Amino acid sequence: MGILILLITLIIFIAKFIIFKGNSECTRKRFLIFSGTVLIIVLSIRNAEVNFGTDLNNYYRLYCRAIESQSLTDFLNTNPFEKGYLILNWLLSRIIKWPQFILFFQAIFCIGMTFRFIFKHSEDVLTSTLGFMAFGLMQFYLTGFRQSIAISICLVALEMAENRKLIKFILLIALAVSIHQTAIIFAIAYILIEMLISKFSIIIEFVAVLM
Repeated sequence: MGILILLITLIIFIAKFIIFKGNSECTRKRFLIFSGTVLIIVLSIRNAEVNFGTDLNNYYRLYCRAIESQSLTDFLNTNPFEKGYLILNWLLSRIIKWPQFILFFQAIFCIGMTFRFIFKHSEDVLTSTLGFMAFGLMQFYLTGFRQSIAISICLVALEMAENRKLIKFILLIALAVSIHQTAIIFAIAYILIEMLISKFSIIIEFVAVLM
């Protein structure tokens, strides 16, 4: 995996300095779409059937059980995860009956929300992208499906806190908690952001607790 990350980093560097030169809004967006697509492909095409007992394999097998389940109530009662995450799996399995799809969904949703946040809040998208890859968050996204989905939802909630939209903030935090219960600690972001604490500091502290 380390070699693969180095290759991805090289591709992103080449893309930034040869294909997506400049710092216009259009160039930044195109660079993030390109980099995000590369990362989504890497996260999505992994073989989740191997390494039995790992988090990745457990989430894969959970989606298999969701596909096989005929009753939402039975599925909720026979699996230990948070109800929001179980409902998400069950609903997705009604649409796409392909176990690998849960990897595609998690990658698209989490990378999409993360890079959307980078686009809206970072002037240096290359440094932010490399930071996402280098400081453990990307590696966390590789196996921590519930946590990464909760983090992605909380990124949107952080924007609601910044804009003082309390009801939307509460609803998003409730949704994140239904995916992973430790997301409740992010509720203090509504207070912290008014204290002029950096958005990125809040995110880093939150991720550290989840990890």
